[in-house]
Amino acid sequence: MWWNLIPSIFKIGSDIYKNRRESELLESQAERNYYDRMAKGEVEYIKEVYNEQDKSFKDEIVLAIICIPILVLSWSLFSGDPKAQEK
Repeated sequence: MWWNLIPSIFKIGSDIYKNRRESELLESQAERNYYDRMAKGEVEYIKEVYNEQDKSFKDEIVLAIICIPILVLSWSLFSGDPKAQEK
């Protein structure tokens, strides 16, 4: 009984692999076409600008600067320490 399922499992696995390879090929062709259009000037370099902004730590630094006072205020409210509440 279990032996009858093995060929179908291999067939499903090979279909999944084939579909994944086809999707990678289509994605690389689409990216190449996009870069060709950027080189011709039809499309701006929006993707490159987005990638550069995505790699920056500016957002994380701003988030930390904003969260630190909020954390201190919440600690002073919920800790029950009168000195912390005075600060």
